[in-house]
Amino acid sequence: MLVLMWSRDQAVRDAVALSYKKLYLTTESTTPRAHAVQVVKNLSGLLKIVNVGQHAAFEELVKNWVKNGSIDKACIQVMWERFSLNIPDTSEEDSLAALILLGMVARAEVQTVSSNIPVLVSIGLGERGMRNYRLVKEACQVLLKLVVQKPPVNSPVPSLRFPKDHDIFTSIIKILKSGFWKVDENYYIPMSSEAIGVIYQLAEQPDVICQELLKDLLNQVKHGRPPEILGNNEIFDGLQGEHKDTCSEPNTHVSAECSFEVLSRFMFMIGHIALRQMLYLDVAVFCELKRRNMLREERDEALNTKSKKKKKQQSSRNNSLQNTSYVSMSASETPRSRQEPSDGDDEMGVVGAVADDQEAEYIRNICENDIVTGESLLAALSPLVVTICSNPNKYKNMKLQTAATLTLAKMMMVSSNFCENHLQLLVTVLEKATEPVTRCNLIVALGDLSYRFPNIIEPWTPHIYGRLQDSSSEVRQGTMLVLTNLIMNDMVKVKGQISEMALCIVDTEKKIADMACMFFMELSQKGNTLYNVMPDIISRLSTPDLKLEEEKFKTIMKFIMGLIQKDRQMESLVEKLCLRFRMSQSERQWSDLAFCLSLLQYSERSLRRLSENLPCYADKLHSPKVYETFCSILAGISKTTKPELKAAVDELEAKIKECSNKGADDVLVSQKATAAAGRRRTTANTPAGNRIGSTTHRQVSRSTVRRDRRRHLSSDSEDSDISDGENANKENRGSKGQSQQQIRTSSRLRSARKPVPPPHPVLDSDDSDEEIFVKPKTPIKKVTGVDHLADDAESSDEDVAENALASPDRKRICSSRDNKKISVTCTPKPRSTPRPKHTITTSASRSKTKNK
Repeated sequence: MLVLMWSRDQAVRDAVALSYKKLYLTTESTTPRAHAVQVVKNLSGLLKIVNVGQHAAFEELVKNWVKNGSIDKACIQVMWERFSLNIPDTSEEDSLAALILLGMVARAEVQTVSSNIPVLVSIGLGERGMRNYRLVKEACQVLLKLVVQKPPVNSPVPSLRFPKDHDIFTSIIKILKSGFWKVDENYYIPMSSEAIGVIYQLAEQPDVICQELLKDLLNQVKHGRPPEILGNNEIFDGLQGEHKDTCSEPNTHVSAECSFEVLSRFMFMIGHIALRQMLYLDVAVFCELKRRNMLREERDEALNTKSKKKKKQQSSRNNSLQNTSYVSMSASETPRSRQEPSDGDDEMGVVGAVADDQEAEYIRNICENDIVTGESLLAALSPLVVTICSNPNKYKNMKLQTAATLTLAKMMMVSSNFCENHLQLLVTVLEKATEPVTRCNLIVALGDLSYRFPNIIEPWTPHIYGRLQDSSSEVRQGTMLVLTNLIMNDMVKVKGQISEMALCIVDTEKKIADMACMFFMELSQKGNTLYNVMPDIISRLSTPDLKLEEEKFKTIMKFIMGLIQKDRQMESLVEKLCLRFRMSQSERQWSDLAFCLSLLQYSERSLRRLSENLPCYADKLHSPKVYETFCSILAGISKTTKPELKAAVDELEAKIKECSNKGADDVLVSQKATAAAGRRRTTANTPAGNRIGSTTHRQVSRSTVRRDRRRHLSSDSEDSDISDGENANKENRGSKGQSQQQIRTSSRLRSARKPVPPPHPVLDSDDSDEEIFVKPKTPIKKVTGVDHLADDAESSDEDVAENALASPDRKRICSSRDNKKISVTCTPKPRSTPRPKHTITTSASRSKTKNK
């Protein structure tokens, strides 16, 4: 019920406050003192049963009660007395609960703490604090209430800070040093975190204090006590010569053995001090520089004339207010500007803005080059951190690895160069870490780095999305929370990877599923963001490689598609989903797309889009699931649309039915073709099929040889007449029988010598078995008689026989050319190796040669 304090409805918040007031602030005591004691006891009892999630709501409730007077000064006085154990029968737990209540009260009245600092230091950071680190932690949290969250820039008074030798800081340093070796104390690291925060937010020169602390702890680690767990002797190599001032006795031999627990605490100190140093420069120092710059401008304005003074005061105040809201009190959020102020800018109040830019650039330069890089102590310790993270097999302690990786992430927050150089190592540890705690820490760290250096982290964003499928529910929950914050704050672009978050809707953990549903509900209210990624989500979830169950897909899409409410978005989705049919390949994808179409609400325009894109899904309607889904879509449209649109629905239904029947016939024909192709392939692999294939292959090659030889034939019978040609034909016919026998014998011998390549079967669209192999692209002239036999002769002896056994058509052409006294020479195509020309010698020419 306490979480209802965060409700947006004021009536709900008032009702919750009234209910708890009746339960815990109403007593039957007659005196104010007894009433105050009873109220504090009731609140202490409630504080012990609230969990971490309800603690913030309870603090808000107490803050409101203090403001409206329900918790008066008498109750606050009783809290101080119970904290200091001045009331009899007060236990340590009651004292701790009273201290926590004082911290809640300080949110409304900070004077409660500022007026009792000595009491808080003497008890919370004194002897009791040395024995109870949780008490120290809560005392530091109460002290942090003194810090002003948003100090005014134009305030003449600086923010509250104490000297570095104040009792607060000396007591904190003493506790940190003395408890460094108490490895059984579980509250040491949480206490150290709050203590270092107090130093950096309330002390003057906190960097000097923490540097001395680090040096002392480093000396303790080097000269430490005997290890309880086996350490490593090579871990501190190289640290001796880099900072000689860190050791009180630099010439002495140093033992580098220490327990992993102590080393993990040292790692935590390094990382937390680096992060706090960056925040101190980025916020506190930057605000102080701005305040001093403002005071300097006001002092300069006081020297000018009254007229100029009024103008400059007004422009300077407006400019300071604009800068304060734009810079957001941080140097890292101040935009970089290279513009130099001109002479006329002083009148417009631009000088202050340029000064802020220079100060912000100065802070950035220090963070970039002088904290974890350069010659600082933290820079000298950074190789130690990187070495531990890079060698998990060598340093196998889980606490040490967790502390080292978290320290590396904190140091990467300081400098962009350091971040870019070690980002690959951080992601590698994220992917290979076996402990869920390490992966959770690194996911949160990558989220913080995305705010700090978004351009550097953007290429590694898929690794963050990948943790949504982690085996640990804690890692998935942390990843979901980090990505929700990044996307809702526009730090990560919403792309198709958001489908990984959609899968969390059907997560086995109910809390993660609720977080995913809440995320998509918030995303749907953020313009057209959800609509723009909807096609990518559907395409990714319907991919066969994902192997997502069909019921889970339907559950996800029912929820997400239900968030689309605008008619124009639905119309566009109808067209986009129809176009996706062309890129889909499996029947499961078709049915998924059809199911998504059935989840939309159809108007007249949507129906028109569905009808116009019929060619996109017409060839998919043979699938029973797809056809049934489209029929259900049309049935739903016909029930809800106007009578005028019923004709269009009927027409589309008829087309869909026709496409379905045609598709079924095509599928049947395709199945028959596939079966026939299988039979042909089986036949082609048999010896008979090989012979058929070799014969056909030889026929094609013979005809090709014959055509090439015909191109190279030339006629030299210019002086012959018709009678000589007829005599030559008679001689050729007379010697035909003998030549045919020779060519046939030579062809058999050649076919026996040369291996025949196997045939290459192809699948035709029809069912006939007449042609099995691919037909040539150009038709081959049919060859008969002697020409068919002559083409088989490829030896030199058979070429001579071919010259004597010319075909009748060829002889007829030669004789006609002889009559016309024309010499025809065929020019062959260029070849790499030219072939010799063959001439036809007739009987007349031979007789003339004999006479000569």
